[in-house]
Amino acid sequence: MQTPKTPNKIASLLPPRCRPRNIVQAILSTKKPLLPHPHHLPSKTSLNSSSTQSSLSLSSSRDTSLKHRSQSETKRNIRNLAAIPYISASSWCILEGNSGNLIYGHFEGQIREIASLTKIMTCYVAIKLIKESQTLNLNTIVKVSTNAQSAIGTSAELKAGDELTMKDLLHGLMLPSGNDAAWAIAEFLGHYLSPASIKPTTHFVAEMNRTARELGLDNTLYGNPSGLVYKKNTSTAKEVGYLASVALKEEIFRQIVSCKTYITNIRQGNGEIRKVMWENTNKLLGKGFEGVKTGVTNKAGPCLCASYRNRSHVIIVLLNSQSMESRWSEVKTLAEWGCE
Repeated sequence: MQTPKTPNKIASLLPPRCRPRNIVQAILSTKKPLLPHPHHLPSKTSLNSSSTQSSLSLSSSRDTSLKHRSQSETKRNIRNLAAIPYISASSWCILEGNSGNLIYGHFEGQIREIASLTKIMTCYVAIKLIKESQTLNLNTIVKVSTNAQSAIGTSAELKAGDELTMKDLLHGLMLPSGNDAAWAIAEFLGHYLSPASIKPTTHFVAEMNRTARELGLDNTLYGNPSGLVYKKNTSTAKEVGYLASVALKEEIFRQIVSCKTYITNIRQGNGEIRKVMWENTNKLLGKGFEGVKTGVTNKAGPCLCASYRNRSHVIIVLLNSQSMESRWSEVKTLAEWGCE
């Protein structure tokens, strides 16, 4: 009876090039990089763009202006790397809600138009100026100008001569995504920053950009307070998310973006009172989602920044989703995956 061959004897019978140790050495000697997840391969256009930055590695040299990842985040990425969900957005990311640290992303550093996600900064700067002022507060009355009323796009349906509080305006800015509210806020606070200026909005937008630099958002630029159809309103998914993490530390900001509906009375130019109700464009409120902002233009595509809290708190940003509806389902998918 023939004695069964042990694994070592079997290996010794193989040609030298096929022996296990040589196989391992041969593989290691090739030094070929691991292929990225097939869902996240960049397009030919992206490969040819000098501004496109791949985020398939778990660490990035672009973290110099923002906080670096923690060891726990890196471990989470390694554990879930094989199960990265398919997301249609051109760029997206998940950040730790409290710190703003990056958990994972896909082209999260790519500079893109951000549409009404601009209003996150508009709201944050307004709150910051009010807190720092000795003369302004949330009950300060603001009068809507003809210029603000004429703002095109999504609207809070404000009319020239309307008088309402700054708190009301901030709700009109963030819930129905009112471009008219954005311009009314920028004009009023621009006058506060530079009382003699004939272009007050310019001063407010300058304050938005100054705040971006102060926060280390070096790839973020604002050209107007609303984000509507303007090529200079640009940022990255990572920087939008980081800004949201900072803004969410303000209690009034959290209250506004988590509000589903808001009812107030507006004093019209003729002295009559008009009751208005604004509904939040964010369909995900409730069931763990706490805000923050939606946005869409033809060039920016459907965008969404969402705050989600379950076992942990994360902020998710999608830029240029495939459709208006896909951004809702994809944010839910990333929320579940990111909070595993």
